Amino acid sequence: MNPFSFSGPISRGAYAGWGCGLMAVKYNLDRLVAWLAFGVPWNPTSYLRFDTPIQRLDQSEQLQFYAAMLVLALPFIWVGVALTARRLRAVGASGSWVCLFFIPVINVLFFLVLCFVPEKDEPEPGPLGAQPPAPSKSWLPEKPVAIAATASLLSTAGGIGLTVLAANFLETYGWGLFVGVPFASGLTASLILNWRARTSLGKSVGVGVLSVSLIGAALLVLAVEGVICLERV
Repeated sequence: MNPFSFSGPISRGAYAGWGCGLMAVKYNLDRLVAWLAFGVPWNPTSYLRFDTPIQRLDQSEQLQFYAAMLVLALPFIWVGVALTARRLRAVGASGSWVCLFFIPVINVLFFLVLCFVPEKDEPEPGPLGAQPPAPSKSWLPEKPVAIAATASLLSTAGGIGLTVLAANFLETYGWGLFVGVPFASGLTASLILNWRARTSLGKSVGVGVLSVSLIGAALLVLAVEGVICLERV
């Protein structure tokens, strides 16, 4: 089985095995790179409090640390999204649920649920999972520009809400905030844009980038705790 592929469903056992194995590999790679390259101790709580283990580094070293850890995480993000999308297809759920993959703590519960939910007998094909009977689309405007604007605004609002929740209430500055929120916001905007009918890859990427840009601008204007996060990146 190709873990990088989005094609086909995946069984509970295979999903649990790949998921647990990849989590173990990633944690040990992060731990080795953090300690050997930067002298930073790393443990499971470091994913929730990403700022704590690097306080001993100066600003230049912190930027290098962020860059190294992000590059190291990219293949695991791709595989995690691909496997989750395939598992959602197997259980007959909408692929939009893959956004939960990026929310700290909830993503672990989501993983456990997908490990136990049984497969549908005949999963339907689809790029991001089987699509159940589609909910009403009447709430979406009909003009493409209006749909794009709606997608950007809704995903921006959600991204700001998640940022405030993570930074001000949960006080977590981990991968869920730095990587998960931007990715999930862009993905949500793209899914909304393609709700009525499929659009081009360029338009989907464009509306995703726009939503992430609006989140950054809003955090700066509102002087939310997220400004600190932007400065750290």
